[in-house]
Amino acid sequence: MGLKIEKTEQSEEINEFFDEYSVDEFEAFFPVEMAHYAKRSFKKKEHSYAAYLNGELVGAILFTVQGGVGQLTAIQVDNRLDPVRQLRIRKALIRQFIETCKDNTCHLCFMWLPHQYAESLKCYLQQGFERIFTARNFWYRKDYILLANELV
Repeated sequence: MGLKIEKTEQSEEINEFFDEYSVDEFEAFFPVEMAHYAKRSFKKKEHSYAAYLNGELVGAILFTVQGGVGQLTAIQVDNRLDPVRQLRIRKALIRQFIETCKDNTCHLCFMWLPHQYAESLKCYLQQGFERIFTARNFWYRKDYILLANELV
């Protein structure tokens, strides 16, 4: 019996496998002992919200909360809408992100903004985020801007 690769649907078993064997964000930032403690003590919670306008989906946001820190995974707004409406929806989704983080007793929330979306930087700065630094050639040889918001 050799190795067998099968196409499968995403399942609880596969999610648990990834949870157990994936490198956790804590391991990237903390000494090994602290990372293991944090991983056991602070379970990651995934959140998603959708924005509807007249019953039509016009925006969505995905983020995680773990160990008192919220991390934006993705945000998308319908680009067929006029820029003013897009901005209003984006701000509403970001406010939801911040409020959910506060409700989950987070002290910080952050995001990596791909440089090609730098035009939305002003929106995030208006919502209390600060530009921490720009990572050049960071992921897939693209530039990213790290933004953080201290929720005190």
